[in-house]
Amino acid sequence: MTNVNARNIIFVILLSAGSIFTKQECHVHSLSNTIKTDYRKSTLLSWEGNIDLGSCVEERSTSIDDNELGSSLIKINTIHGRNSDTGDDDNNELILKFPEINEDNNGSLASQHCLSAFASAILLQSNEFKVFSKGKDIAELGAGRGLAGMVAAEKSCNCIITEYDNDAIELLQETITANTKNENDNDTSNLQATITTKKLDWRDDNSDIPYVDLVLGSDIAYYYHLLRPIMDTCRKFMNPGSVSVSGDDEEESSKKRPGSSIFIVGQANRESQWDLYTNIKNGCYNQLTDEREPPWTGITKLYLYNLQISIFCNSKKDCDSKKYIDGIIPIHLIIHHDPTPVTADDDNDDEENPTNILIPFQEYAYEATEADYENILKTF
Repeated sequence: MTNVNARNIIFVILLSAGSIFTKQECHVHSLSNTIKTDYRKSTLLSWEGNIDLGSCVEERSTSIDDNELGSSLIKINTIHGRNSDTGDDDNNELILKFPEINEDNNGSLASQHCLSAFASAILLQSNEFKVFSKGKDIAELGAGRGLAGMVAAEKSCNCIITEYDNDAIELLQETITANTKNENDNDTSNLQATITTKKLDWRDDNSDIPYVDLVLGSDIAYYYHLLRPIMDTCRKFMNPGSVSVSGDDEEESSKKRPGSSIFIVGQANRESQWDLYTNIKNGCYNQLTDEREPPWTGITKLYLYNLQISIFCNSKKDCDSKKYIDGIIPIHLIIHHDPTPVTADDDNDDEENPTNILIPFQEYAYEATEADYENILKTF
């Protein structure tokens, strides 16, 4: 799987009604060396491949003199991303800055952006997610560089970005500061959420973690032996519906938080990603208790997309040429929602279609079938 290693990475989230990128000058002369900029485009397509949902264009700068990676930008153009419900303008930019990678942490999880994270970034910029995430508490598991969590923080209330890797935690903390404070330590953030980091080992008890409305993950189910820790950690974050919202009056105290959701993106050519879906939906054997556990309460859905990736090109326009397409990766999105009434007396209207608040690009979403599982070639 391709990863991106870069220094001083900056992500720009750009929503517009689709555009043709124009060729730009690729060389910038500094006092000491020459910087070359090249571009790579990742485009999220509908499963049928006929609808362009959005794209990430990575702008990577490299020092020609010493061949070291420098600053990088990613522009996300969500073609089907305009909706009056979000209150956003046609050209809404979200700039995310990522600090420098040094020799000590280069090659670790702290220095990598998996391709699934680019797919997540586009999905999390859909109208459906923006509407859903307002005022929500979110946690990201196995964040790596934290791209998905930082994008989700744009409209949410609180966002906890977790990692086990110490270098990743340190860089995530620097990333939060870079995106929320200026050099005078003044708040300059365009992200509405309060963002924190947490070192998290999925194998621990983790009884101290807070309930959240949504658990995110990008390419975390890459080995079968990780599925049990992932599932147990997700359940620790998920609100069971029995926690009352604090309030001074009796009516306020009787309210309950809505049920929690999970949103896990991965490559559909990985067997373990499908196993995670079936374990949640159908139940599975629990190695820790030596018993078969039942399916999770609620509704579990699986949606498929395609991610088309270009090679690095000399211009943005070249990325659209078929001769520069490096490949197409099937993308697998697991959504689980455990519906709970907002109050004890309310009807659960969410029961019939509980995921309708969180199906990215719902008009073009394709729900996977058993035939899809059989037909997609698994690489491991």
